[in-house]
Amino acid sequence: MMTCDERSCTNLQSAICLHCTRYLCTLHIVEHGTRLLQEADELCQQINQVVEHLNNSLEQIQIKCNEAVAALDTWRQKEIDKIEDRYAEKIQEIESKQDYLTNLENNLLERLIKNAKDPLEQMQTQKTANRQMIQTINHTLTELQQASRKLEWNSMESLDQNTSVAIEKMSINTSEQDYHQNNSLRQSNSGSCNFIPLVRPESGYNQTITSISYYSQPMPSSTTSSYQVSFPISPFISLPPKPIDFKHLPTHSSPKFIDFFLNVSDNHDHFLDQFLINNFNRTVYFSNLMIILLSFLEAWHSKTTPKVFNERVLSYHIFTIKKYIFDQDSERIILAAILVYIHSCHYDETRSGQLMLNLLHHFFDQKCLSKNTILDWYENGDQYNYPTFQQGKQWATSFIDYLNNTV
Repeated sequence: MMTCDERSCTNLQSAICLHCTRYLCTLHIVEHGTRLLQEADELCQQINQVVEHLNNSLEQIQIKCNEAVAALDTWRQKEIDKIEDRYAEKIQEIESKQDYLTNLENNLLERLIKNAKDPLEQMQTQKTANRQMIQTINHTLTELQQASRKLEWNSMESLDQNTSVAIEKMSINTSEQDYHQNNSLRQSNSGSCNFIPLVRPESGYNQTITSISYYSQPMPSSTTSSYQVSFPISPFISLPPKPIDFKHLPTHSSPKFIDFFLNVSDNHDHFLDQFLINNFNRTVYFSNLMIILLSFLEAWHSKTTPKVFNERVLSYHIFTIKKYIFDQDSERIILAAILVYIHSCHYDETRSGQLMLNLLHHFFDQKCLSKNTILDWYENGDQYNYPTFQQGKQWATSFIDYLNNTV
């Protein structure tokens, strides 16, 4: 008989052990089975330890990820704060520079009127003049020509301190020059020659001097003198009007001006005046007028609130707009603004036509648009390159019928 393969065991074999593949007795078969269960339990413990380790690692990864995101958010906010601070600083710098240039322009204009236009007007009225006064005026014009070269926007550079000194120096010298000019005028009544107006030859361009004489045609103003003198002043000369490039007019409004118009009062009119009048270029004037008109229309009816129409804005500030409309070209800017505004609303044809009809009626009734200008736009708009003209022509059909049949 074969005995158990386990050393020192004399029991008879009963089975093959699956643990060691030996022939063992019943006692050692049970013992080896118990040993296998212990090894299985150890493996289960190891598996649990690995799972716990993985869970802990994942938790730590999530914590580190959250910390990294929080740190990134903190950095982002700090950078945004820096940008906001820098933006506020630059905005203040820009506004300061604008105020400075505006003050410079006002100073030059005041000096031009006081030391050149008014004395010349007085000589013209008295029909007398003398050489000393003319020389003084020429000297003033030369000085103003040189000073006006500083009316430039030089990117984000700091303001030239020398310019401020120059303005102060000019202001100090003004009183002394006024004394000499007034004294010369008092002496001009005796022994003076007949006055000959200073008129540029026909080949040159004449500039009409008024209180806001920056354009080829003076803007209407209740403060403008009834007497006008024409003579060349090179920095202030406006070249013959060029055709308006309607394709390149601004198509955006200004949030600042929208707020101005939403305030139904004249508290902000002087800001609009400065924005429009304080430049020497007709093209720039019309571009700025376009922005103001689009802001006016947006304040009346915001595209974000399609069902709201602020009729108080329209009825009150139409008179604000009216003072900036001085010729047929400025009327054409109104038509261009209406087209751009209605097109930007993205309404259907019926509603767009109703908006067009209402606006044309309002501007026409308040004499901001003339019948001739509207009809000329309707018949020749393609030649002027109006934006979205064909659509606008369809929208305006009923109003054109009204003009032809009623007015």
